[in-house]
Amino acid sequence: MKRKEVRNIRNRALNKEDKGGEKMQLKRAKILLSVVIVAGLLFTSALALAQTRIRVLMLTSPAMTALRDMVPEFEKKYPDIKVVWEDTAYADIHTKEMNDFIAHTGRYDVIQMDNPWLPEYAGGGFIENLEPWIKKAGLRLWKDNVRKWPPGVEMYPTIYLEDEIVPVLNFYGNWKGNLYAIPNMPGVQLLYYRKDLFEDPQEKAKFMAEYGYELQVPKTWKQLYDVAEFFTRPPNLYGLTWSAGKGNMAVQNYYNIAWSWGADCLAFGQGFPDPDDPIHNMPICNSPIGVKALEFFCSLKPFMPPGVAAYEWAEITSDFIQGKAAMMFQWSDFVRDVEDPAKSKVAGKVGYALMPGNPDAPVNNVPGII
Repeated sequence: MKRKEVRNIRNRALNKEDKGGEKMQLKRAKILLSVVIVAGLLFTSALALAQTRIRVLMLTSPAMTALRDMVPEFEKKYPDIKVVWEDTAYADIHTKEMNDFIAHTGRYDVIQMDNPWLPEYAGGGFIENLEPWIKKAGLRLWKDNVRKWPPGVEMYPTIYLEDEIVPVLNFYGNWKGNLYAIPNMPGVQLLYYRKDLFEDPQEKAKFMAEYGYELQVPKTWKQLYDVAEFFTRPPNLYGLTWSAGKGNMAVQNYYNIAWSWGADCLAFGQGFPDPDDPIHNMPICNSPIGVKALEFFCSLKPFMPPGVAAYEWAEITSDFIQGKAAMMFQWSDFVRDVEDPAKSKVAGKVGYALMPGNPDAPVNNVPGII
């Protein structure tokens, strides 16, 4: 065999060996990468298993948005806890919670509820008595069996937390003498109004000519009616936007009117505090003053945008920040959205006042805690 042929055979053999080595190195690299990926997945899984996951269900609202923004800070302070956040509209939150309770799915660990649901949730055994957990956390909780709660009924002990008596704690968390909930979203309804409209010289002159008195922020329900009627110019502007959806939406707003006129919906609020009295919990919304308040409430509908009968807080806020209403009755925490220039066309143009009342009654505010 010639020397050249021998050299060619040797070179081909070396090339084959090199390619085989490359393939082997590539195979080793793939195996190593797989090991790294698997190790990473195992580490991530182990970390996830080591964390306690707390799933919460909250109401979609500016106040809860602020709370959600604090979750990263909480998780940084407690790295072994992972918060899984979910929020939903008011119309859906009760249904989601009850479905979870009845089906025993245990989907949620922490929930937000409206205060009228406390008897249903606590009485049904769906939520836990918080007192053992409060004591475990080292907080001082004690009860006064002399000073009973609620006032006028005095059936259950008053609850103190950390040497303080907090009335809202008992109003909204005390169920038959035990603490089942901590109030976390306080608020008061306010009258939001467009300063740019109320202070416009032409609008003021026109109102004076039509109604015979100066345009001003309404202090009485009669003034509110006049101002709402005056600014109603459909389809671009309405005098008032106000949630009138079924259930709590309509009830809370009816109460604004009814209470300021001295009406109530339950007899114990009208001087029948004895729980053994058959009339104690009897509905009395159909009293003459209650009917009058309801009729007035309904009379405002022509001055509101179409669809208010299904409105919740988000819809009325949307109308107002888009400049579609001169006034809005809304909870105080929605100021955040109203004054956000990125969301609101009326940011910086809004004034805030107390709810209207009757000349013979104090100006009415309806506080609320969820």
